[in-house]
Amino acid sequence: MGQYLYPRAPDMRLPATQNLTAVNSINIIRNGVPLTGMPAWGEPNTPQDDESWQLVLFIRHCHKLTAEEIKDMEH
Repeated sequence: MGQYLYPRAPDMRLPATQNLTAVNSINIIRNGVPLTGMPAWGEPNTPQDDESWQLVLFIRHCHKLTAEEIKDMEH
């Protein structure tokens, strides 16, 4: 589904995404990005949960993914 979104979702491996602070990443996850294909995935003004932090840790790992790991995630 994401391949048809405009503007396209950012590549999580790029420096612009990797250089976000953990708090900024959490805010984007929780609040989405207006006028893009990134929806909000949380309730506004609620404490940050473990799942959001786990997603931030995954995003921080994206630039280290091997070609094989990327291929596995595509299926």
